[in-house]
Amino acid sequence: MVGLASPAEAAASATATYTKASDWGSGFEGKWTVKNTGTTTLTSWTVEWDFPANTKVTSAWDATVTNSANHWTAKNLGWNGTLAPGASASFGFNGSGSGAPSGCKLNGNPCDGGPTVPGDNAPSAPGKPTASDITNTSVKLSWAAATDDKGIKNYDVKRDGATVATVTGTTYTNTG
Repeated sequence: MVGLASPAEAAASATATYTKASDWGSGFEGKWTVKNTGTTTLTSWTVEWDFPANTKVTSAWDATVTNSANHWTAKNLGWNGTLAPGASASFGFNGSGSGAPSGCKLNGNPCDGGPTVPGDNAPSAPGKPTASDITNTSVKLSWAAATDDKGIKNYDVKRDGATVATVTGTTYTNTG
């Protein structure tokens, strides 16, 4: 029997990262890069973020950018929304003010791409299971916890490759 860890949240299928390409004092050029980090094709993307009250987008390219007060939304254009696994698309804008974006969402999920936001890496392997309380009809398995940047949701306990249980702790008693 083997225990496998599952991350607390499914891996994001895409990330969005922001860079300030240039700054000329009274304004700046910002750039977002959307990358498909999943295993299936992404058919569209929407990036949302907030700017402080004194910062705004004044013009944009390679995306349709709109706002409601300080909340900004960028949607792909017809030609750059489909991203195969590993592919990326970028869009840029000119802005005024000196604020930085915050609260980034990509298709409704955290962007996971900024330097201050942890990425979604695969969890570490849990510790090797040890058996105790062994009887003719049961065995208790225990293992050291796996680690993940977003926490561990559960462990799949497998026998000969087939899942026999999904548990949230680090022990499982198999009977029968």
